[in-house]
Amino acid sequence: MPHPRILVPLRQNLGSDDLYLGRDYAAALHAAGLDPVYVPLIPDPAYLNRLAGAAEGILLSGSNSDVDPARYGEAPAPGLGPVQPLRDATDRILLEAARRERLPLLAICYGVQALNVYCGGSLHQDLAGAGFTAVDHRRPAPGTWAHHPVRVAGAIPGLDGFPPGEYRVNSSHHQAIKRLGDGLTAFAWSPDGLVEGVHGDPAGPFLVGVQWHPESCWRDDPLSAELFRRFHSACVDQARLEARG
Repeated sequence: MPHPRILVPLRQNLGSDDLYLGRDYAAALHAAGLDPVYVPLIPDPAYLNRLAGAAEGILLSGSNSDVDPARYGEAPAPGLGPVQPLRDATDRILLEAARRERLPLLAICYGVQALNVYCGGSLHQDLAGAGFTAVDHRRPAPGTWAHHPVRVAGAIPGLDGFPPGEYRVNSSHHQAIKRLGDGLTAFAWSPDGLVEGVHGDPAGPFLVGVQWHPESCWRDDPLSAELFRRFHSACVDQARLEARG
């Protein structure tokens, strides 16, 4: 069986039309037995739906932008970073396609924020401005990571049998989930109480979102490694369904 194809939206360089994505995403998917398919930021539903119809899963990557607060009914607040309408619109169409096609979905950092907003939730526009200063969630310098523990509690659909407890993860974000979106359940929290992981309906397809960057720490972090293994398993199951289709 061919390796399942995973759609991954690109990022956009601020102030230019250049699109890019760090190699870690492709390397992590490849190591898990998945084939990454990069998606340019062209928010044309017909085009993106064709791609989704030929894919077995979607990974929503991180971004150097913030989700436009207008998408969750708020005005920009102090500390809001740049927004990129093309990325916001592309992600929304991919999320709609994932729901319609019942595709497995893994959402990372900005991706889990976009997922939460798509599901009707909201975001802290800037953690420092919202009073979350006890835990360092942002990179201290380019090329480095902030590291902090997360507490995993309860059963996680798609990660059945994974032991609850405390895990240390990497981090680079200044926004986070405020009001949880409809149909999402939190399963991981940082010590300051921020939601760090969510999952979808246990009866639905694989849907997990995390605020950290498992694509960069899966070699050392068992939770992040398990995310990619289970994502692979769900995408293989999707490929088999399509083959029988």
